[in-house]
Amino acid sequence: MTKYTYDFQYSYISKFIDEKEYSKYLKFAKISIQPKYLIAPYFMIRYSSEALSWIKINAKLLDSFLTLKNEVDIAAELIMDKNVLQNPLLINEIINSYTKEGYDYIFIWIDDFNFFKDNSSKYFEGFKKLINGFNALEKKVVNLYGGFGWILLCHHESKYKLYGVAQSTGYGESRPITPVGGGLPINKYYFLPLHERLKMQEAIDILIKQGYMENGKSNSKNAEEYYKNVCDCKQCREVIKDNIENFEQYNHSNPFVTKNNIK
Repeated sequence: MTKYTYDFQYSYISKFIDEKEYSKYLKFAKISIQPKYLIAPYFMIRYSSEALSWIKINAKLLDSFLTLKNEVDIAAELIMDKNVLQNPLLINEIINSYTKEGYDYIFIWIDDFNFFKDNSSKYFEGFKKLINGFNALEKKVVNLYGGFGWILLCHHESKYKLYGVAQSTGYGESRPITPVGGGLPINKYYFLPLHERLKMQEAIDILIKQGYMENGKSNSKNAEEYYKNVCDCKQCREVIKDNIENFEQYNHSNPFVTKNNIK
């Protein structure tokens, strides 16, 4: 299993580039493509009576993968149910399972773990213990889904140190392991005072409650106060201009048609 996983990660991108004939353009531009890290195979750790067995299996897979290391660095990955964070014994077993030489980075994905909504002690105490354990092993932890709160932990003075957080437009500050839903994505707005991406209606409700859309004041006055207290970025000024009601434009969609060669 580990050999197949290694070969797939190492060769798939190069094979795809060659098949699509992209390689000739890369060669012309003198650009070489190579993986930065190869991820050891793993299974999700669920909060169940079998959790300890899967932790041990993941440890064996990492051991086997490290023996295949060539010119590309190896990284580990940990995907787990957030309820595992409530069990100190399981946290200790997970930390011990990564006590190995030959790799530096651990990428983590904790199922639907939101910094703001899951900040109760039952989760955070376990999370601190987990990160502190990896820090003690001198492993560099990268959170695959995170927002403002997790980014704070990347600060060089952070007691519980993260070395990176994956984040981009629409990428999500947390994500469940099991995919749900579908269809068109929901418009969200990054509400700067809360450092959180909110559904548009939630953002509008906050602005209404805080008086930024009061009828007793002019729309231009409300817009001026919005810029002063909420967000003064270039994008907001281009959208809202001098009329706070233009904030609704953030909730608009622009449909378009795509065509392919299927007949």
